[in-house]
Parts: sequence; structure tokens; C-alpha cells
Amino acid sequence: MATDKKTIIRLKILDELLTTGIYTKKELLDACNSKLREVEGLEISERTLSKDLSLIQNEFNVIVEEKKEGRKRLWYIKPEHSMYALKLSDEEKTLFRELFHTLGKFSGVPSFECMDNLSKSLGIASADSYKIIHFSSAPTDSDLLGRLFHFIANKRVVELYYRTFSSPEKRHIRFYPYLLKQYNSRWFVIGVAEDNFMLNFPLNNIYQVEDAGFTYPSYPLSMERKFDSVVGVTIIAGKEPEDIICWVDEQGFPYLFSKPFHSSMEEIIDEKTLSYLHEKFPRYRGGHFVKFRLIINTELKQTLSSYMGEIIVLEPSSLRNEMKEIARKITLRYCDTEEL
Repeated sequence: MATDKKTIIRLKILDELLTTGIYTKKELLDACNSKLREVEGLEISERTLSKDLSLIQNEFNVIVEEKKEGRKRLWYIKPEHSMYALKLSDEEKTLFRELFHTLGKFSGVPSFECMDNLSKSLGIASADSYKIIHFSSAPTDSDLLGRLFHFIANKRVVELYYRTFSSPEKRHIRFYPYLLKQYNSRWFVIGVAEDNFMLNFPLNNIYQVEDAGFTYPSYPLSMERKFDSVVGVTIIAGKEPEDIICWVDEQGFPYLFSKPFHSSMEEIIDEKTLSYLHEKFPRYRGGHFVKFRLIINTELKQTLSSYMGEIIVLEPSSLRNEMKEIARKITLRYCDTEEL
């Protein structure tokens, strides 16, 4: 088996060329030398090329196909016969097929065209296989998601054209996209405007996005870390995380404990703190006290509202008063006229 580094580099180049194109021997030699000049600054002779082709077939059991077009003799390798073709079990093929089903939704990215070739090389391309995993949050325009992925990956500033939920008026902004984030079965693109004000846009409100023609420098902080202290996608400038104390009834606690809506949730078990809370809020007996460390935003209030009968906000008082007002409005809207 050949172990020389330069030989392995040549074989890899030949394998890549022949699994992605069809060449005459001269065309193959020219293409191989072009890549070798970039990598090694060297070229090979036709004799070395013939030896390398023989090596690929004899030592790596790769089938180099041949066909004729007129007087031309053409060479190629089927992707499944590549040196790097994986041998997968049926279960592994099923798993990869499902991954490709999912990745296939992200169209609009030039580099994603390789997914077709990769699925074929793995022997898992199947047009009629049924889906095992279903994602309810797939965007209506997967091309837009793919294009935004491409812009973010290449740090491109964009011209973004959008509407709001409350108005059909078309709007425009120059935007620095940093992150694609899914929340509540909807996709958002998150970034900053030219004044460095952080914004998020639901993808279904965007009707056009174009490359502005220049790149932006890397964002100084990890965007993902910014969302460690929020529920949803809204980060409010200047706001810091606060301790949020809630009471949860016995019925709602098992579900909340098994599926907390934020990772910062912890049950309060310190006896001194519990004594203070029982004294300050004597009407909340039984149940459990929990604490979150979060920035208060609209999505948090919406989430708490969805647990309205099971979770009661105790502190801070500002959030408690806001939740009381939301509860009052809900009660009024549920009341019939004679109940008012």
C-alpha cells in the first residue's frame, strides 16, 4: 500500500477529479497538474499519471470506468466507487437519508449542490422513501433561508426588504445578519442595523434580500451567548438579566420541571428563602417556588401567559404587575356582558 505523502495527495486529486467529471487522459493530466501546482508547486508526467491510475485500481480497489466518444477515450469514476466512499449499514443509510431530507429544505446555497453528489456517493439517494422525522417549522421560502445562510457564512452586508405584521407597507434597511434562529415554529434572522441597533426579522416578513456588495468584520461577541439570558429572539439594549421568582402549583410543576422553558430555571429549596417567600406571599401554599435568571422581554411574558393558571410571578414587582394586567384583560375578554 502506498504511503508516500506526495503520492497520496496525487491519488486524492485524481479521485476527486474523476468522481466529479469525465476526462481524456490529456485533460486529466492538465487538470491534475493545475491542482498540484496550487498544492505542491509541482507537475507530473503522463507516465506518472498512468502509474497513479493503476495504483488507485489495484491497491484501493477503485473501478476507473472507460468509454469512447468517437475517437476519444474517456475516463471517470462513479461516486460510489470512490476511494472515500463510505460503507454504511442499512440503519446508517436510513439516518443519513433523513438528514439529507432535512438539509434539502435549505435551498439557495450554492455549496449545498454537493449534497446531491454526496447522497449518491453514499448510496442513500431515494426519491420515494418516506420521512421519519417531521419539522413543523420549515419556512415557506426555503430559498430565502438558504440565501441568508450563505450571506451570514460569508459575512456579507445585505439590503433587506420587508413588511411588518401590522402594516403591508414595504420597507428597506441595510442589515448586518449574524444568526438564523428558530423560535415558536418560526425562523428569524438576527443582526444589527448600521446604527448598531440589534434587530430580528421573521423570514415570512422578508420579501427580498440582496447582497449590498461588501463584507462586515466578525461580531465582537458570540451571538449565541447573547441569547443565554432570553426567551425567544428579542434582546433589549441596555437591559440586564433579573432574578424572576415564580410560584408553580402542584399540577403544573411536574411538566415544568421535566420541560423548563429556559435552562436557568431552578427550584428554590433554601429554607431561609422559602420562609421569606411564604411570609411575603402567604396565600401561595403547597406548590413550588422556582427562580429564573432572564432579561424580561415580550416573549417571556407570552410564555408566562401560556401557563397563566399554573405559574404566578411573584418578583420582580414590575413584571408581576404586568402579568396581573395581562390576566385582567384576558378575564375581561372572556366575560359575557352580564358578568361584567
